Amino acid sequence: MRRATVANVLVVAALVVGCTSTSAGEPLPGDTLVPGSTAPDSHDAPRVDEPLDAARYLNDPCAVLGREQLAGFGVVGPGQADTGSTLADTVGPQCFWQTSPEENSTIGVGFVVRDQVGLATLYALRDEQAYFEETTVGDYPAVFHSYADQRADGICNISVGISNTLFFRTSEYGDTDATRSCARAKNVAEAVVTTLRKGAS
Repeated sequence: MRRATVANVLVVAALVVGCTSTSAGEPLPGDTLVPGSTAPDSHDAPRVDEPLDAARYLNDPCAVLGREQLAGFGVVGPGQADTGSTLADTVGPQCFWQTSPEENSTIGVGFVVRDQVGLATLYALRDEQAYFEETTVGDYPAVFHSYADQRADGICNISVGISNTLFFRTSEYGDTDATRSCARAKNVAEAVVTTLRKGAS
């Protein structure tokens, strides 16, 4: 039985979104402009008609899941926020929680603020992903995806568009199989949407 560490999950998080480097003045893939337009190309990413406000969680990403929600995932301690690392500065703030030894996993939530074009960032890179499977979470567009397919090893990631400029990613890193790891990642995403909706009400 392995025990996931936050360091391991940070490496996985880097693989999830990918860190694209460009020279000065070159746009990142998600920033591609339609010829003759000043608006970013959506790359056929679904639009978000009812955006959710996540501003309050960008400085405190661990607050996006409440105590009862975390207990449902077997979390027994506080989350570990990452708001100042190179990865957080490049991609966005995130938080990771260790579950009980019986559950033996780490769950993570990260807000991807890098490109300010929402899921278009991922759709621009879909052909580079090892898997890219569209779905929805609480009526919001979502995608299971990663550059490396490690689902059979208990690692699964899903990203959810909550506005046309912002999405969040949830991850499961545990001692489980592909079906259960993706189900847990999606359940965490659903819990995040629930929290964001309550904040909007």
